[in-house]
Amino acid sequence: MTTYSSRGPTKYDLAVKPDVVAPGNKIVSLEASNSFLSKNFSALHVTGWGTNAYMRMSGTSMAAPMVSGAVALMLQGNPSLNPYQIKLALQTGSTYLPNDGLMAGGAGSVNFWTTRQITGSNGLTALVNGLLGVLGGPSGAAFWDAGSMSNRLYKGTGLRLLSSSDLGSAWSDPSFLRWGDLNLVGLLNPLASTPTNRLIWGHVADYSSSNQIFWGDTIYDEEGQQIFWGDSDTTDDYQIFWGDSVLTDPDPQ
Repeated sequence: MTTYSSRGPTKYDLAVKPDVVAPGNKIVSLEASNSFLSKNFSALHVTGWGTNAYMRMSGTSMAAPMVSGAVALMLQGNPSLNPYQIKLALQTGSTYLPNDGLMAGGAGSVNFWTTRQITGSNGLTALVNGLLGVLGGPSGAAFWDAGSMSNRLYKGTGLRLLSSSDLGSAWSDPSFLRWGDLNLVGLLNPLASTPTNRLIWGHVADYSSSNQIFWGDTIYDEEGQQIFWGDSDTTDDYQIFWGDSVLTDPDPQ
């Protein structure tokens, strides 16, 4: 995750977000000639001209097409996939980011090669058959959350380990997986033994000794990001502000 990346939970329903993360920092891609960005932000230009020009940008606008393009290829290879199976394959095939946790990295950083294997004839069983446990391999994690999952994980009721016999049911009918559960493929999935604070918040959890993190105005991480709950929000107390809205790093990563 980058220095400017936001974290969950979502503002109103406090749901865990994002689902997955993808490369989006300093991505070189096509530049539309005579577009607003091309005319007003010439520093973004990298090379080429006319219909063969390229520019460099960052953010979810660059990360989302990474995922969309991969999904298009998945559907081209297997047109029968439904949206729930696609999400399952993307999440369970992603590489979990322990320093970022669920609230910054979701199920993990997308790994389209692993996801492609999951969408083959064996479905989720491909994860058990040699994929899980490999260094830097897939997390095997999947979730649908409407705001209850983090609280249920703290209470010890929101974690569900999927056995080999569960996998076929989950793949053929994703409604087999309950909302508010963190579903982990494999009874020995290493994420099941991760402390809850660490699992949810990643390295940020190290800056609080409480069971659940209630942000004060004196909690800092090593990047100097101050965290506090919406003192200046006129609508409610759920908005999270990172830092003081001034980006001081001349070359944010």
